[in-house]
Amino acid sequence: MNTVEYLDSFEKYLLDVKHASTNTLSSYKRDVKRYLSFLENRGISPCHAGKDTISLFYNSLKAEGKSSASVSRAVASIRSFYNYLVYSGKCNSNPADAVTTEKCTRKIPDVLSGEEVDLLLSQPDTTDSKGIRDKAMLEVLYATGIRVSELIALNETDVNL
Repeated sequence: MNTVEYLDSFEKYLLDVKHASTNTLSSYKRDVKRYLSFLENRGISPCHAGKDTISLFYNSLKAEGKSSASVSRAVASIRSFYNYLVYSGKCNSNPADAVTTEKCTRKIPDVLSGEEVDLLLSQPDTTDSKGIRDKAMLEVLYATGIRVSELIALNETDVNL
């Protein structure tokens, strides 16, 4: 299999079996494409790569100055790729399972004050339909805590009055 065939079949697996979101699909494909290129440059097929090869890739990402979150996501992408290869019978085991990444420190989000929330919600111009829509979107985001991508994907039938 070549890189394009691996990526196409992995994408199909992510969509059909894992039901991955568009963002996950895009990120995982980008990470795996980079990893496959890394392997190709070294003359290694994915099923012959081991923990040491993945660790070498991990270290190369860190050396490029990638954040620990980006590096951890790349390893998660590779782990998922190998899960696919094992699932499809192309490889016997997942060498990425043995790779550990450093923990990402998560920054606690800033909390808006009541005045800042009022200011934010008062920004849309509610004299036209777009402004009314924008204000409703901001209120839904604030009141529910859903992600913007989830809000955009909502349909009228998703609303339960």
